[in-house]
Amino acid sequence: MRGGPGSGERLLLTPGPVHIDPSVWGALEPLNHRSDEFRKIMIETSEMAARLAGAEAPAFLLTMSGTGAMESAIANLTVPGSKVLCVSGGKFGTRWKEIADALGCEASLLLFGPGKRMDPDTVRERVETVRPEFITLTHVESSTGLKLELEEVLSSLASPKPVVILDAIASLGSEKLEMDEWGIDLVVGAGQKALAAPPGVSLAIPGRRARELYRMGRRGLFYNSYIRCEAGAGEGDTPFTPAVQGIQILHRSLAGIHAGGAEKARKRYHLFSKAVIDACRRLGLESLPEVPSASVQALVLPEKARGRGVIDRLSERNRLVITGGQGTLRNMIIRTGFLALHDWTVMDRLVSGLADALEEYGLDIDREGAVRILREASRRHSD
Repeated sequence: MRGGPGSGERLLLTPGPVHIDPSVWGALEPLNHRSDEFRKIMIETSEMAARLAGAEAPAFLLTMSGTGAMESAIANLTVPGSKVLCVSGGKFGTRWKEIADALGCEASLLLFGPGKRMDPDTVRERVETVRPEFITLTHVESSTGLKLELEEVLSSLASPKPVVILDAIASLGSEKLEMDEWGIDLVVGAGQKALAAPPGVSLAIPGRRARELYRMGRRGLFYNSYIRCEAGAGEGDTPFTPAVQGIQILHRSLAGIHAGGAEKARKRYHLFSKAVIDACRRLGLESLPEVPSASVQALVLPEKARGRGVIDRLSERNRLVITGGQGTLRNMIIRTGFLALHDWTVMDRLVSGLADALEEYGLDIDREGAVRILREASRRHSD
C-alpha cells in the first residue's frame, strides 16, 4: 500500500467531481489545441476511452458537462416527436426525460423507487407496451448509488430493440461495459468520475445505428453537432476550442488505467467500495441501493444524525468533502466517492471521521469492527 495524502490535506470524496492532486496541474505541458502534439493526445484519448467502453468506434471528446453530453445525444439522434422511453432510478435517470421533453420528443418515464433494483422484466414489458424508438438508461444512478444490471436488462429486450442510449457518466472505468457486444447504440460519459479528470470534458461514443441517425443532420445543429465532431476526429481536430488541460489529464488517467489493466482497476474500485460500505454498516450507516455500485456509496443516516451535521463535521474537522442526498433524499443520506484516490489511508480517514461524527450524536457504533473490515480488505488488495 503506497503512502497516501497527508492527514491535513483537504480531499474531495464526493461522487463527482473527484479529487485531483494539485501537482497534476503543474506538471502539464502548455499546448495549443491545433498542435501536432495535442492532436496525438486527442486521437489516443478517444481510442482509449472507446476501448474502456468496449467499443470499436472512437469517442468524440466534448467540452461540456455530463448533462451537456446527454443533451447532445438526444439532439443528434432524435427529432421532435420521437418516442423515447426513459428508465430512471433517480435524479439523473429522470434528467433524460427532461432533456427529451425540452427537445420536443414524446418522452415517457419508467421510474423505480430510490435505490430499488431496476427489474428487467418490468423494463421489457414497458418497452413492449410503449414501443419506443429510443430507450435511455443510466448505468449508475449517482443520486442513489444504484447500479443498473445493464447486461441483464438489454438481453431481456426483444429484437428489433429500440435505439439504446446509455448514461455511463458515473460508471465508465469502474463498472464493466461492453458497448458493442451488448448492443448499445450510444454511450455518453464524463471525465470527472472514474476517469479521474476535471469537470468540463465529456464524451460520446456512437455505434453503427447512432452514426446512421446523426449523419442525417435532421436538427441542423451547430455546437452540439456530431457531424462536426466526426469531420476532424481522424486528425485529432475538434470543431471548436476544447478543454486542453482537462483532456491532457484525461489522457494521462486513461493511459494509467490501461497500463495497469482496466479489469484490475474495476476490481480495485469494487473492493474499496464494498469495504467502505461494510465498514460503515458497523457504524450504523446502511447502504441505500439494493444493487450498490463501485462508483458511489449512498449511506442512510440514523434518524438522530439526519441533516447536514455529519457532512459539515467531516469538512471542518477532517478536511474531507462528502455530499448529501437530493430531492426526497435530502438530509436522509450521505454520498461518498473516492474514484481518484486508490489508497487505504484515505478510506481510514473517511471511516474514522464518520465514526467520530456519529459518536457525537450519542450513537452506539462498532468502531473496532469497522477498522477490522478495512484492514482485511487492505490485506486482500496487497496480496
